[in-house]
Amino acid sequence: QTSIGTDPVTGAPAAGNVQYNGGEIYAFGSNSSAQLGQGDHVSRGGYATPVQVLKGQSASDTYFINNVIAISAGGDFSMALRTDGTVYTWGDNTYGQLGDGTTDVRGLPVQMLKGASESGDLYVHNVVSVSAGVSHALLLVRIETGVGVRTEVYAVGQNDQGQLGNWNTNNSSALVRVRSAVDESVGSGRPTGFLGSTGQSADEEIVVDVVAGDKKSFAVVESPTASSNQ
Repeated sequence: QTSIGTDPVTGAPAAGNVQYNGGEIYAFGSNSSAQLGQGDHVSRGGYATPVQVLKGQSASDTYFINNVIAISAGGDFSMALRTDGTVYTWGDNTYGQLGDGTTDVRGLPVQMLKGASESGDLYVHNVVSVSAGVSHALLLVRIETGVGVRTEVYAVGQNDQGQLGNWNTNNSSALVRVRSAVDESVGSGRPTGFLGSTGQSADEEIVVDVVAGDKKSFAVVESPTASSNQ
């Protein structure tokens, strides 16, 4: 789920991988919920031949979305991460998993809104990893502060089993920030902060990847010692 050809921690070219500047997407299979990005909901018996995903709201200079460095396929929706750290989604949106503030099916890529993130405009930025579950999605935001690394995990979509990690079971069509692990010393058993790091110190644990499954979510957290030994 990480950027193609880059190390998820440092952002540098990963050993043994080719460094890519981003590319276009080809999709095939069922299109019953517009998850192939063709602008329609027609399955036509399934697309047995790959078709290019159209540009939608992306700032592509062609008819097709480009500069894509990571993709993820969910139950009936799809996600793309572009080189500029922005995220595009399309397909089924029953639970708001596209993160566009609606529950409308989208046949073309739409840019994911900022939600609870602290982006300077309407859309989420600085994303380095995306993962689509069956009906929810996870994003990892990473910001270099000059002192350390700020990492934040966001979730959107179905939440009936608490898979958004925000201490409730309400679905959300806008990004919510994942809470930290329970601190038993507090007494209430509730999280006191958010999963990730503040970037105020080089000694913090940082989140390096996220994975969404069927009504469950995972985040990989790495210690500063492990990062320095890579």
